[in-house]
Amino acid sequence: MWQVLSVAAAGALLLACSERESARSEVVRRQRRVQEKTDDYQRRLKRQAEKERAHLQFVEMTSLHHQSHLHGLQMRQEIQQIKETLKEEKQARHELKHCIDQAFQQKRASGSRTEKRGLQGEIEQLLTIKRQVQVRIDENYEILKTFQQQIRQHDQQTRALRMQIRDQCGARGEQWYAKRTHKPAAKNDQHLLAFMSLLLE
Repeated sequence: MWQVLSVAAAGALLLACSERESARSEVVRRQRRVQEKTDDYQRRLKRQAEKERAHLQFVEMTSLHHQSHLHGLQMRQEIQQIKETLKEEKQARHELKHCIDQAFQQKRASGSRTEKRGLQGEIEQLLTIKRQVQVRIDENYEILKTFQQQIRQHDQQTRALRMQIRDQCGARGEQWYAKRTHKPAAKNDQHLLAFMSLLLE
């Protein structure tokens, strides 16, 4: 009798242990599922944060490139204005040289000392003006040379920024770069220059 009871007690004990083990396993499974969901949620949050960071970086870099491009166009417009000024000053120098030559010829042809003195004064004034024009031409050549060096450096920096966008902004950056390197830039630059000249007026 005692043996039957002890076997029954052992069976009940085994059943209770088995149920406890099963309950523990269920708890472990639930904890694992919760942990997996938490990990998945954190991964999704991390991916979203990376996407937002990449988007923000792309927007900042492309905006910086746009500003740099506009600044380059403005510098080119200023270079063009300096070239036009130089052309006008060279024309003025040529006309002054022609006037001086004519005044010298008149002085040689003149028989009157008073007229010769008057022509000499006129020649000296014209020579002074010609020297001043030459000084302005030399100054503008120096300014032009400085601007051309600056625009070359600026273009290199803008090109480097374009490549940085291509290399650091993933597929979106590569598409953006491809659009900008395969478009007819000269035509777009002409439109932008025309727009900027309207703004500067």
